[in-house]
Order: sequence, then C-alpha cells, then structure tokens
Amino acid sequence: MTERIETTSGLGEEIAHDFNNLLLPILGYAQLALGQIRDDQPRLRGHVESIQHAAEQSRELVERLLALGGPERIVRPEPISLDAVVEAALPLIRMIVGTGVSVRHDPASEAPVCIADPMRLGELLLQLAADARAALPPSGAVVTITTARTAEGGRVTLACADNGSGADELEARFTVSLPSAA
Repeated sequence: MTERIETTSGLGEEIAHDFNNLLLPILGYAQLALGQIRDDQPRLRGHVESIQHAAEQSRELVERLLALGGPERIVRPEPISLDAVVEAALPLIRMIVGTGVSVRHDPASEAPVCIADPMRLGELLLQLAADARAALPPSGAVVTITTARTAEGGRVTLACADNGSGADELEARFTVSLPSAA
C-alpha cells in the first residue's frame, strides 16, 4: 500500500510540474498583452486580466499540490545549462520589456551547468524582465543577462543588469550564485 501511495505521489508531482511549465507562457503572454492594451479597451483588459488571474490561481493550486509531498518537493533541482534556460526565456523577455529595449545575453565562454529548477529560473527571469520594464524608458534602454562560472569553479552566476532609472550605465540589479554541476 505504501509503495502505491509513493508511486501515485510521484506521478502527481510530475503532472503538477508539467502543468506548471504550461502555465509559465500563459502568464508571460497575459502580462505582455496587458502592457499593450490601450486605455480605450477596458473590456479586452478585463478579459486578459481574467486569464492572468485564472493562471495565477492555477499556479497556486499546483504549488499547494506539490507542497503535499513535503517542502523538499516544491523545488525540483536538476543539472541544467544556465545558458539554455536564458536562451529559452529570451523571446518572452524581449516581449515583456518592449521593442524599444535591447536585450542581450552574454553567455559564459564555457557553458555553465548548474543544479537548479529550470521552471523557477524561467519564472525568475520573466519577473526580472517585468521589474526592468517598470524602471526602463520605452526606448534606448539595455538589459544584459550574463552567465559565468566562478573562479573557484564550484558555483555559477546569473547576473542581470540594465541602464534604467537611477543607473548612469549598465548596473547589476540582480545576481544569483548557484551550485555547479561540474
């Protein structure tokens, strides 16, 4: 009986994780659409806000389902290419910050592999893009995402910089250090 419960729990966790992966672009595109809706389109804004709200509620439900398996099951770390996660997120990041903002990816010379949850990193990158959009002028701004392996080799870093309000030139706004898989 215990074995069946563990198998069912594992299957439920996989389904919840896959569902969460489907929700990420829905939330990203809803946020992008909200930024492009004109003030004279309140009905359309309401529809897109409803989509966003439903997707956020779904994500919260998935988080609660994952939490049933214990706190260690909420995050699913695995060996991933940090640059591959950034590259996969770039199209949505560019849409979120707008066409007047240049988004650059400065990959490490040696592709860093780290231990992290790719879904969480994708969400983090999209949230950083949304935060940057609020601080950046509509044109002429630059966002740079850099990946690197630390000198000691046991960690990799992901840094986001921009030249938004309060920055005279590119200024790092966010840096995270992750355990290296190599």
